[in-house]
Amino acid sequence: QCDASYQAYGKDVFLFKGALQGQTVNEGDLISFKVQLSPKGPQAGNVSILPPGSFKADGKPSVDFTAVLKAYSVEKGYGFLQGDDLTHIFGKDIFFHRREMEGQEPVDGATVKFAVELDPAGQPAAKNCSMVGSSGLAPSYGAAPKEASG
Repeated sequence: QCDASYQAYGKDVFLFKGALQGQTVNEGDLISFKVQLSPKGPQAGNVSILPPGSFKADGKPSVDFTAVLKAYSVEKGYGFLQGDDLTHIFGKDIFFHRREMEGQEPVDGATVKFAVELDPAGQPAAKNCSMVGSSGLAPSYGAAPKEASG
């Protein structure tokens, strides 16, 4: 069951045993796949079985990931999170948007802790983000605190 695929094709994506290439899959397992269109409808190809908790599914949150923010655009408010775990599980970097930072303004190279959810198109995106340590935060602007006089 993949909501994004169902919305795009109006039916579930069929998973042939041969597409698993020897992998064992059980009902409820999280998988990653590319949709291949056939005369009978959409089929799953390039199938990978994902570790439990890789992304939010069926109301269960994902595990927390930590990765480095790269290619962050202050003007656009987005960038990508890069890390070995992400590459291993998802095969790519994860989309990041500053609205997930609760008012903090990150900078390129910052380390971010986050969960993964699928966006409406079925792509993984970072959610509930927070900075790891204080490095990587852009300075806050405003009045400086008054010094105590003695």
